[in-house]
Amino acid sequence: MLRAISLKITPFFLLAFYLATPFSYAQSQLSAADDTFLALREASSRGKVAEIDRLAAQLPANYPLAAFAEYWKLKARQPDVSDASMKQFIERHEGQFVADRLRNDWLLLLGKRGDWQQFDAQHPYFMLADDPQVDCYAVASKAAQGLTAKAQARHVLLRNPAHAAGEGCMALVDIMHKTQQFSSNDLWDMAHILAEGKRYRAAVQLAGIMNANTSAVDRAIQEPAKALTQSNPKPLTELAHAAQARAGFWGNAIVMPHAAVQGAAACAQRLANDCNTWFKPGGVLVKLPDNLQGLGSDSALEWAVRGALRAQDWALVAELTQRLPTHLQQDPAWTFWQAKALTQLKQSEQAKPLFERIATGWGFYGLLAREALELPLTLPTLAEKPLESAVTAAMARDEVLRMQTFYKLGLRWEGNREWNWMVRPLPDAQIATYAEAGRRLGHIDRMINTAERGKSQQDFAQRFPMPFITQAQPIADGLKLDTNWVYGLMRQESRFISDVRSSVSARGLMQVMPATAAWVAKKINYPNYSLDRLTDPEVNLTLGHTYLSMVMADLDQLPILATAAYNAGPSRAKTWRASLASTVDGAIYAETIPFNETRGYVKNVLANAALYGVVTGNKPRPLSAWLGVVTPKGMTPTQLP
Repeated sequence: MLRAISLKITPFFLLAFYLATPFSYAQSQLSAADDTFLALREASSRGKVAEIDRLAAQLPANYPLAAFAEYWKLKARQPDVSDASMKQFIERHEGQFVADRLRNDWLLLLGKRGDWQQFDAQHPYFMLADDPQVDCYAVASKAAQGLTAKAQARHVLLRNPAHAAGEGCMALVDIMHKTQQFSSNDLWDMAHILAEGKRYRAAVQLAGIMNANTSAVDRAIQEPAKALTQSNPKPLTELAHAAQARAGFWGNAIVMPHAAVQGAAACAQRLANDCNTWFKPGGVLVKLPDNLQGLGSDSALEWAVRGALRAQDWALVAELTQRLPTHLQQDPAWTFWQAKALTQLKQSEQAKPLFERIATGWGFYGLLAREALELPLTLPTLAEKPLESAVTAAMARDEVLRMQTFYKLGLRWEGNREWNWMVRPLPDAQIATYAEAGRRLGHIDRMINTAERGKSQQDFAQRFPMPFITQAQPIADGLKLDTNWVYGLMRQESRFISDVRSSVSARGLMQVMPATAAWVAKKINYPNYSLDRLTDPEVNLTLGHTYLSMVMADLDQLPILATAAYNAGPSRAKTWRASLASTVDGAIYAETIPFNETRGYVKNVLANAALYGVVTGNKPRPLSAWLGVVTPKGMTPTQLP
């Protein structure tokens, strides 16, 4: 058993406990209408038109989610639904999330038909604007009407292979070719992006668009060694060399720009330490264009920079970050690393405005930029507390009723969409009001997510609450764990939803896997443990804290490694450390983690820990102290699950 330790509750802890203690609504049993709606949702997922019609007719007209039944009836009949039916539904439900979803569907159909007049009339009202194929059709509309669209087309087509291979984006390529806005170089850049993502069918389709030999293009991508034994035009040779580079094979002594990016990116993802040599064969920098766009997807360009970071080749980091496309240069990560590289190259004056540009943010790189500028970490304060009447009005909105209904049905993701849709257009002055409404409704995750939207006005007690602190603090103290770090981790894991389950069955506040929980419970002889108790806060906190303490001990008491291990497993965190050629700053270790989820997780957890320290005033530590440095160490086995 863990030893209980007395807890001193500071004034902030009292405030945090108040902010994070939800009002509990009684969970009622599902009604007949609820069961009908769930069956209707299932029928929709399977495209069963007759079943959808039958169930929709049974759903009461005043059911909170009745509009979704109507939406699914229309969705099941696409593309044969008339434009008039689409328009009528949207007008009846204008301003609701469900109307925006149907508008999304309609825009795709209009784009496919080339009905640019109706497309252009509807597109400005597509509020979420989260469909890359709609983005492609929007650019295609401009090109089809004789407007210059090359820069926009390259921006939407050359970022993500999966998006580029979609129907709308391939239609855009065709239109850009027919209107002569894309040169052959633009089309071959597109071929490289598709090849990188193994979108072979789309690459062959592209070859047909540009009247290239489809068999030769397919061979250059899938059988590059064979292709290079034959005489080919330069673009096909470059395509084959890039394919070889992705597999780790040097094509020739003087590396081509496409191959340099592809080779360096693949090298870095394999955690090699000489990836910078792809850009410097024989010590001479490959001739690179001023803008690297088209040499690889966003992911490939970012990994090429990460390879230079792993080698701590600051000259190359500076060279590459300054050549990234504008949207990547504006990303806080690459702004920071460009500034850091310039600092390492004794060019502090050029670095300072870059640090200043991101130092107002509260994310990982915003905090590091503040530290680089030696700025104090002063939290903003909320001008006025929310009015009681405004909070009550927010709780009474129709979106809240729909959210609560989705939650009752066990459809948390759908419920979150309704809430997010509601708070999306809020001005800063109302953010704290709706965040408080989320708390009172019993959804701390909605409070946090809403509070994070604030810019000029922010309430950090809403953004960084400490629910369950009276239970968690003694456990953390008994295990000598820093509560700021534990809460930074919990905030990332569950947003303090005590009964949440992940897609891989992790459960509760600290998202403990069932097998791990059982292993820890047995290790510490936890009394009467069973799986159905894992979502109980006391049980989850005890087992989660204990496992985290074990992970810390297994990883030399380094929070950055333990954080990575908690998400991806101790063996992986050790493998990533063992792959290093030399000691690196913790920020480099974090940025070069090969798993996207874990990389973001580590950054968020440690930034959270730094901010919790400032919010609570309880032993605050700068983010750089949480990161520390990571020294290579040979792989050692772990006994932990």
